[in-house]
Amino acid sequence: ERVFLPTLERHFRLESSAIQPTVTRRGYFPQGGGHVEVAIQPLINNICLPPLNLVERGDVTHISIRSYYAGNISSSMARQMTDAAISELQKNQNLCSPKQQPTVEIVHETNAVGSGYGILLVA
Repeated sequence: ERVFLPTLERHFRLESSAIQPTVTRRGYFPQGGGHVEVAIQPLINNICLPPLNLVERGDVTHISIRSYYAGNISSSMARQMTDAAISELQKNQNLCSPKQQPTVEIVHETNAVGSGYGILLVA
């Protein structure tokens, strides 16, 4: 939803309404049990999507960090992961300057199987 869908929209000009993913439940190692549903409208006239070859890196214009935790655990590790990610990004001034701070979101996932932490960085 934060990487795959924008890529489809940008490179294939698919409208976001044509693909609707829903994370109904997150699962964490080792128990697993996560569940994702994706509804996709068919392409008109059975047209196939061309191959996607991403070989050139673009400029980093924004970075978002999403740390999440679930189950019977505290938010402290999610905060530590976020702080560590920001610290590593700040070591490279081209990615994270004082003028351009990343957007940070720390989320408590309430609909999950088991307990766990995760972090997602999108640039």
